[in-house]
Amino acid sequence: MRTLLVTAWILCLLAAVGGATVVAGPVAASDHTGDGDENPTQTIEIDLEADGDAAFSVRKRFTLGGDEEREAFDRLAREFESGEADGEFSATVFERIAERASEKNGREMAIEDVSRETRTSDNAGTLELRFRWTNFAATPEDTIEVGDALTIDGEPWLPSLSADQRLIIRAPENYAVENARPEASVEPGTVVWEGPQQFEPGQPTATLVPSSRTNEDFSALTVGLGLALVAAIVLLVYLLSQRRSPTLPSRGDGGERGWSALIAPPVGDGGEETTEPARDPEPEPAADPDDPFDGVDPELLSDEERVVRLLEANGGRMKQANIVTETNWSNAKVSQLLSAMAEEGRIEKLRIGRENLITLVEDER
Repeated sequence: MRTLLVTAWILCLLAAVGGATVVAGPVAASDHTGDGDENPTQTIEIDLEADGDAAFSVRKRFTLGGDEEREAFDRLAREFESGEADGEFSATVFERIAERASEKNGREMAIEDVSRETRTSDNAGTLELRFRWTNFAATPEDTIEVGDALTIDGEPWLPSLSADQRLIIRAPENYAVENARPEASVEPGTVVWEGPQQFEPGQPTATLVPSSRTNEDFSALTVGLGLALVAAIVLLVYLLSQRRSPTLPSRGDGGERGWSALIAPPVGDGGEETTEPARDPEPEPAADPDDPFDGVDPELLSDEERVVRLLEANGGRMKQANIVTETNWSNAKVSQLLSAMAEEGRIEKLRIGRENLITLVEDER
């Protein structure tokens, strides 16, 4: 029966407001009484504190298009300020929700310090209900967990946001947002859900942690990367030094040559300095008669000259496919090049089956 009663109160709130928007966290002064469509019509703001208490601000903006609407708003404003207004403008709705959430979560909750304010501009009027919800969020260790007080029997008492609604959660000072569900716009210390938005069972939720914890994680990562970089530099310097270090002389020949060889050159029997005999230069590698590019940089040859040298090295005749393999060119490039050389009379192309046989004309040999 109590659940049905609470549900009835919630339905009254959502039907009258059109689904109020919730905003959580320490909120900077914000005025949503302007004329633009960028301002939401319904808002609920929740300013979180480190001990789990939260300051709520439930705000609804009305567009006033004429004298009759302005007079109707003035009557509603007077009832609201006197506490006579019901529905979403009554703190009783949230007192019922807090009572049910307290029973479910085992935290003593209460709605305190209720106040009301009305504001008007040229074409808009705003009603704002403010109160303090004690123990609104769970606070295991230093973490602030928001979510269990936003659901009744596993279902969110704010099941959705329409296009003109907004839900915001802001962390207390020196806290940062660690995660939020469902996906939301996250700024430093602030989570914002913009309508239209549908909340699943167990949503919305947000986890906030001390900013120092995120800074420590970042610092640990920075230190780890720094150490890895230093180790890599040390290893690189060591490897380079090993490549440049001379080979130390061994203490051979009865121990007469050793570490002193690093200081002074060895001397002969007559005390004169000895020098190592000059070594004959290594012979140049013999030329390869089968290499068409021997002694010539292929990069300095034109494409036609490379083909001619290949043909000469293969007795003046090659298959086109072999020319593709030897030059590592594409089939299209070789085909175009050979066609041009055939038109110039430098080669002859003979079709044999599915292959072309390329023959160097006698003048080119």
